[in-house]
Amino acid sequence: NIPNSIYVNFNSGSDSWQDMFLMSQCKHNIIANSSFSWWGAWLNRNTNKIVITPSRFINLEENSDIIPDTWIRI
Repeated sequence: NIPNSIYVNFNSGSDSWQDMFLMSQCKHNIIANSSFSWWGAWLNRNTNKIVITPSRFINLEENSDIIPDTWIRI
């Protein structure tokens, strides 16, 4: 259990856009190897955001320019 956490698991079908909106409103992002989570982090307007991303994204080379330099690759 994580204190003060909120789990969202009800957006589906025509409500799926709400997941991306919620991801874009987060303070920081930890993203998966998917374009959906990439867009959620990219649309996040927090100027001090921290984004954690896989070092190889969608089987592209590790130095792919799809990942901004400010994002942390692991």
